[in-house]
Amino acid sequence: MNYPKLLLFFALIGWSSFGQAQELTERKWLVDENSSIIINGSSNVNDFACSMQSPPKNDTLLVNFEEKNDIIKFHNTDLFIKTSCFDCQNNLITKDFQTTLQAEEHPEILLSFVALEIPKNPKETLEQLNGEVKITIVGVSRYYRIKFDVRRNNDDYLYLAGKKEVSFNDFGLTPPRKLAGFVRVNNELEIDFNLSLLPVINETF
Repeated sequence: MNYPKLLLFFALIGWSSFGQAQELTERKWLVDENSSIIINGSSNVNDFACSMQSPPKNDTLLVNFEEKNDIIKFHNTDLFIKTSCFDCQNNLITKDFQTTLQAEEHPEILLSFVALEIPKNPKETLEQLNGEVKITIVGVSRYYRIKFDVRRNNDDYLYLAGKKEVSFNDFGLTPPRKLAGFVRVNNELEIDFNLSLLPVINETF
């Protein structure tokens, strides 16, 4: 295990107690209510943005860490987001969006953090890290590589942000069409997330 790289990473996210690295296997995170997830899309008529109106159903994460070959793997990081909580700022678009995502049959979208790559050169910035996320929509899971923006201020919060282009087809969905095909939603979507996470470091699990 490459401790210098991990020390840099955990110093960034505020875990100064990383002195005994082998014992650090699980930590508790609180997902702040100011976190946001936005799904951006477009049609041949206009663009739209559907934003999460309520925080994930599970506002506490118990995260396990495993380091191997310069990769930190995460476990237990599923964020359960109600499909019906997305608002596209237009009632018709919101209804079509939730119908396409089968909100009644599949009431939750899952966003899971899978892994982060630690730079091979420890002098490289740790504020932008390559990683992997899993997105589950209508029960279909897809894995995506993504670049994370990682930031920590003096307020103890870890700010984790990223965006990824996906498509309706990735999840076996057909983009909606309206008015006999006159209005056509494009296949491409962009999922944009900004999470504020508060580590709880004084608990033992």
